[in-house]
Amino acid sequence: MNTTLFIRITGQVQGVGFRPFVYQLAIKHQLSGWVNNSLEGVHILVSGKEEALDEFVQELKTEKPAIAWISEFSVEPAPFQDFPDFRIVKSNREGSGQLVLTPDLAICPSCRAELRDPENRRYRYPFITCNYCGPRYSLLRGLPYDRERTSMEPFSMCPSCLDEYTRHTEWRFFSQTNSCTQCGMSVALYDRDFHLLQSEYEPCIGQVVEALEQGKIVAVKGIGGYLLLCDANHREALKTLRERKGRARKPFALMYPSLEAAALDVQLEEPHRKALLGAASPIVLAFIRPEHNPRLCLDQIAPGLDQLGVMIPYAPLFELILGGFGRPVVATSANRSASPIVYKDGKALYELSKMADLILVHDREIIMPQDDSVLRFSKKHRQSILVRRSRGLAPAFIHPPFDGLSETIVAMGADMKSAFGFLHRGFAYISQYFGDLDSFDTQERFRQCREHFTGMFEAQPARVLVDRHPQYFSTQLGLELAREKNIPLVEVPHHEAHFAAVLGENHLLEDPSPVLGVIWDGTGMGNDGQIWGGEFFIFEKGVFSRTGHLDYFDLILGDKMPKEPRITALSVTRGIPGAEGILRPKFSDSEWYIYEKLLSRTNNLRTSSMGRLFDTVGSLLGILDVAEYEGEAPLYLEQVARRWFEEQGLGFSGTYFFGDLKTGKIHTKSLVAEIVEDILNGEPTGKIAAKFHNTLVESVRQLSRHRGVSRLAFSGGVFQNELLIDLLIERLGKSHQLFFHSQLSPNDECIAFGQLAWYYLIVRT
Repeated sequence: MNTTLFIRITGQVQGVGFRPFVYQLAIKHQLSGWVNNSLEGVHILVSGKEEALDEFVQELKTEKPAIAWISEFSVEPAPFQDFPDFRIVKSNREGSGQLVLTPDLAICPSCRAELRDPENRRYRYPFITCNYCGPRYSLLRGLPYDRERTSMEPFSMCPSCLDEYTRHTEWRFFSQTNSCTQCGMSVALYDRDFHLLQSEYEPCIGQVVEALEQGKIVAVKGIGGYLLLCDANHREALKTLRERKGRARKPFALMYPSLEAAALDVQLEEPHRKALLGAASPIVLAFIRPEHNPRLCLDQIAPGLDQLGVMIPYAPLFELILGGFGRPVVATSANRSASPIVYKDGKALYELSKMADLILVHDREIIMPQDDSVLRFSKKHRQSILVRRSRGLAPAFIHPPFDGLSETIVAMGADMKSAFGFLHRGFAYISQYFGDLDSFDTQERFRQCREHFTGMFEAQPARVLVDRHPQYFSTQLGLELAREKNIPLVEVPHHEAHFAAVLGENHLLEDPSPVLGVIWDGTGMGNDGQIWGGEFFIFEKGVFSRTGHLDYFDLILGDKMPKEPRITALSVTRGIPGAEGILRPKFSDSEWYIYEKLLSRTNNLRTSSMGRLFDTVGSLLGILDVAEYEGEAPLYLEQVARRWFEEQGLGFSGTYFFGDLKTGKIHTKSLVAEIVEDILNGEPTGKIAAKFHNTLVESVRQLSRHRGVSRLAFSGGVFQNELLIDLLIERLGKSHQLFFHSQLSPNDECIAFGQLAWYYLIVRT
């Protein structure tokens, strides 16, 4: 008996080859009907014999494309229709968006093989893509995902590409980014004086390779913006890049021609390899091999660090350049420090001429700019830690819908490591990373991308969520939006948002059992008007309760304090015997006088920041007094401690006194006083750094025992520390359940999702 079914599929099902997959499956089972994209996913109306339909429905679920993800799958009987065949029909733009947006996808093995095959018509074509790889989010103008709503729309397919596109036996059947050398993108190579040097593929690539060999800096338009490339073995080129970019010490990432080439310089374990070869293909932090290439200028690439950020070519243009060059290049975002990545061609030619000797452009427009994502793994337990979530990962966010939240909500996130969130029809979307919102250009980028994102869904927000800090740009922008749209504004406590984010990621929001939240970061407005950052919370039955924290210490000089660990050390150690002798040489006479006077005031703002405590220890140990980039001192401190544990083993158990946790407080002064005593007694720096890390883990263990809670969740930028993660797993993993972030970074990039999760709890309770 023949029958007809209507099938709705939501999730990450657009831009992943789902319609061609459905078509081929229908042909296989001799079914008729149609499939299309809609604003809520994929719709299928299909007729045929019941047995064939049953097999079709089952295989839709089990045989779907590898990069697809299904959140909802519904099958309904429909009035029988006798279709002449099965077709992919025009997308339906009625309704409102409810789908997971597909991120940009790294070049797949099949396209890479074609790129290298002299017999293939796309041999060495710099923009080769297929149904399973290539740009997606970065070129998206609107929904549903179809060529006419992307920046591929101006490129009309040639007869050969059109034949592939329309012939279901071809693996580029219905590929929306399909193109070739005859109908695809144009390239142009310019020098610093805006002179056009080349406009053909091979001469452009050849001249870029030649320039790299000569020690020049080249700007190349990638997937989410321009990257600056230079030879990682050329010391003068690296020095020039640092000077032009205004970046004294912050490490650069390296792009290698292949995984095998990278493995000669860094230790790549299975998780690293899987990430580098995956669809996201992020920058992955890996430990430097002792036997690395001696020509690699590590002191210029990652000064003082024992890890490198490495990636392999994720776009065919980079594949061709690196294949021709044959050795690693620095590949860093094309921007001045503290500015967003450059992605528009006109701006690139003007601004990047000050940094690059050559500029390689192409005419496929970037709609949504993105930096490269960054991932690391803890050394022993291989716990993944997202440092930056952007190209290849954003804005896809695989999370069960927030049932009961039908309104459209914008979450503005925080100001450092900013990202915004968008809740629509119960689905949460988390944007790419934008960086710190302390420059006008970054603020404008944040504003424009937020407007474009919500515009794609053709849905206006009904509510705005912001951080409680009134001076954050994101908070002020949220207030502006609320006034403009005449909609409610909700302030969300910063650290409760962190906690809600890790709870939401681990599906604990509706779990009745208590969870202890360890929320450690650099800064966030507290409920008492002070600056929090070393917090313990209990979450139970939908309620957050602050149950402990670092003892407060004075916060002076605003943003200057996080940039100068020596100032935090001065504040924390005030009154501790012997500390002045360690710190006094770090200041001029006038600085010492002014800062001491500021600290003697009784009305200073105070903080419980764990990030600043890391800064304090880093300065006391002589590791770093003035930072160039956020988190620099903690990064070096972690490295020093790790080396001690590598010598002594993770079983090294020395700790410092941190107080009586019956009150829930870590006695900052007591802890630091013992560190000062160890320094004066000549204890090894590594031992002190290791004892400090141990002490933090022990404080978590003791407080969880005192509160009778065995389930622990961790969020905040401090938990980008892979050594701390390993120690927590090593010491507490067998006796406690530990919950970490997996899809989101523990830093403030997760705040937007946390704001949505926090609000969901408020509504639900």
